[in-house]
Amino acid sequence: MQLPQDQQGELISSSFNLGNIAGGGFNKITWQGTTPPGTAIKFKLAANGDNTTWIFLGPSGAEALNDNYTYSAGENIWQGFGIGQNYYLRYKVILESNGTNTPSLDWVRINWAP
Repeated sequence: MQLPQDQQGELISSSFNLGNIAGGGFNKITWQGTTPPGTAIKFKLAANGDNTTWIFLGPSGAEALNDNYTYSAGENIWQGFGIGQNYYLRYKVILESNGTNTPSLDWVRINWAP
């Protein structure tokens, strides 16, 4: 897929049910992909207990456009997701292109514990 110059594409995952109504302790997000020069792969996460309300946040717990998970080798997940009965999880991946090059994502791993 080729994105127009200085454009981005987004994909939102399906819901993951952690199977623990008491919530989960989310630890790290890691991924593997290819980011040619001038491109980027970024993530935001959302968690809830109703599988309906999705507010995607970055590592500081903010919705800000520049608050994203960007370190593929492993980045700590904002601990506010573990508060309450947040046992549904989704991620949003943002692929940024420079018009010539496009990044690609191979896999995503979210580490958590009940």
